[in-house]
Amino acid sequence: VSGRKNVQREEKVTNFIRLIGTHSKAAAQVASANLAGPSHRWVQELNAKERSPCVFLSELDDIVDRMKIAINVRTYDTNRPVSFSVAIDATKVAQAIELSSAYKAILGAEHPNHVIDVSGLSKEEIKLQMDKATKAKASEIKVVIMSFQDAPAGVTPNVIVAARPQSNNEVSDFVPLVESAATHVAEKMNARFLNWAVDGVSIESNDVRRSICDFLSGVTGHLGCTDVNHDIKSWRYQIIGGSCVSLLGHFVLDSDLLRVAGVSNDLLRYKDFASDLLVLKLASSLLLRSTACRGEVEASDWGSSKNETRKNGVRALFTSMCTNSSVGAHWNL
Repeated sequence: VSGRKNVQREEKVTNFIRLIGTHSKAAAQVASANLAGPSHRWVQELNAKERSPCVFLSELDDIVDRMKIAINVRTYDTNRPVSFSVAIDATKVAQAIELSSAYKAILGAEHPNHVIDVSGLSKEEIKLQMDKATKAKASEIKVVIMSFQDAPAGVTPNVIVAARPQSNNEVSDFVPLVESAATHVAEKMNARFLNWAVDGVSIESNDVRRSICDFLSGVTGHLGCTDVNHDIKSWRYQIIGGSCVSLLGHFVLDSDLLRVAGVSNDLLRYKDFASDLLVLKLASSLLLRSTACRGEVEASDWGSSKNETRKNGVRALFTSMCTNSSVGAHWNL
């Protein structure tokens, strides 16, 4: 007799039941009963043992530790450095305060009260802390993702390494903090920090300019930049909204070509400015080819003196739509 309290079973079966449990506890219990899987209590114990620290704990040391783990997991050739980039963006969340039993903390408030430890506190003390957190609920969470150029088979190239609840478009030192953590990790490990990117809002423009100047001055080996999808969102204001004359070199871009190409009004009169999907559709290969082809057909109806000018305008619009979005990376321009 081995003295084991739990029946031995294949690890794949246990992990399969745990995966189902992330979607539906009831479905996991039904599957476990039919496959002789683990009990619900045993799954809870396994999840508790493997639970990582709360991602909201995002001070410098916390971020460095997560980045080191991410690099070690994706290092399969010790003679070849791991190259990575960092993406930072905020996402809107429902304003709510939660008492997390898993982390023994109150979550949901703005930084620096985003993680309030309640270990050893009485019910009355916890209620006071809950009331305090309720006065400053976070409206968005700024998330940091490491993106690796290469990863072993079965390992995702992207991993979340930090997150900070905050107020809407809050000005903070979070971006420089993440940049410092990535720089430190690259110096201490066999890794290369290539660049970091933000959405390009005004509160982060100074960080981008500083990073570019440091790179051009040889102070750092990485670059700060803005998301190309956000660049083309601003471009839409020029080419479609008519906020100013949009130029590419010596050519004025003709936005009427979008109407001639039969572009959907959902792309021209967009309701969701923040949607990246609308940006990708606006620069899709089908739309670009349609715009270029129809523009050339329309140009053939012009007199010879204006024909070449019209064609150049078509090429300018075509090139601009490609180079101002992530889709342009797939075109030989």
